Amino acid sequence: MAFWIFWPDWAARSLSLLCLIFLLLSGFVLVQRKLTSWTRIGQSLVINVLAFGLILGSNFILMHILLDVIGHIPAFPSPVWPIRGSLVGVSILTSYFVVWICQKYIDSWSAHIGVWLFWCLLASTSTYGLPGVSSTLLNPTILMSCVLLAISLEYVHAVPLTGAIGAVALLLAFPSTLLPAMQLEAAHGYGHLFFVFLLPFIALFAITFLPLIEREIKDGSIHPKKPFFWVGLLTFSTGTIYLLIAYKMGFT
Repeated sequence: MAFWIFWPDWAARSLSLLCLIFLLLSGFVLVQRKLTSWTRIGQSLVINVLAFGLILGSNFILMHILLDVIGHIPAFPSPVWPIRGSLVGVSILTSYFVVWICQKYIDSWSAHIGVWLFWCLLASTSTYGLPGVSSTLLNPTILMSCVLLAISLEYVHAVPLTGAIGAVALLLAFPSTLLPAMQLEAAHGYGHLFFVFLLPFIALFAITFLPLIEREIKDGSIHPKKPFFWVGLLTFSTGTIYLLIAYKMGFT
């Protein structure tokens, strides 16, 4: 189990390179079958980088505002699901608007390839100095690169599979993003963990939503699905309202 969680540096770098090869092969097959283009895959990767920074920045600003309003960081083990709800909600809303703004530049398949290319680049970069983070990010990247390669070779014409791929991606991303943050909270309390761990992990989890927020239309571009907007707004509103009432009035 320890070997699975903490890959040696040489193994992590080799596996990162293998994931990159698998993802590029997937892109090559999809381009050859005229289901996407290298331009769109490149645009998708850039959009994911920008979305990650935008989500991280919006969460950081929101966190400062919320902590200023309630006046303190909740002491462990106070329930922090309202803060998590606010952050996850604003992350989904930001992802929605990213897809809405960039709908002309990506399609369903390039969205999936772009997300996991970003994961792969993060995992390979973090092998230099952050081996624990690298291993955590690498495990779902290995599995998803294999899934994308297999599906691109066999089932590329089944467009509905893109939704199933997104659902599998979220299931694989959760243990490597939100779960470690919760475990660190339990081990070390809150304090700066909100800023150091929780915000980047939530931002990374949120960009995995990007392929799910879209739907394909005839011209090949994508439009965001409105239910994701309402889910994000409801999550954000519920968490923020409870946070302001409960923490401000001393109920927690």
